[in-house]
Amino acid sequence: MRRERLPDSRTLGGSALTAHLKNLPSLYRHAERLKINLGHEKDVRDWCRANRFTLAIRSSGKHWKLAGPTVGGFLFAEWWPANAKLVFNGRDDEGIHCHDYQQLIKALEEGVRWRRDYG
Repeated sequence: MRRERLPDSRTLGGSALTAHLKNLPSLYRHAERLKINLGHEKDVRDWCRANRFTLAIRSSGKHWKLAGPTVGGFLFAEWWPANAKLVFNGRDDEGIHCHDYQQLIKALEEGVRWRRDYG
């Protein structure tokens, strides 16, 4: 069964890594975005290891699950790199448009900081 699509509540802006895909058909753009991000899996794993996060990649790289501790609790994130969808703590209605692994890491760092400062 397919998940219901919910619009993103915010975006992390354009991506230097995927900017060249902007005017391409969506199926090609999504496949290329996935390929680019899978090529940087090691960078994400290194960040996760340094920050005591776990990373599980499912469905041939189409679904990334990240979880880790914060000062105020625990942060769980799901990312679909092909669709540029990032969700924190299962809040599908508060999705974030996240194009690449650099934006993912930035969002995770902000999420960890937010939980520490305001959580």
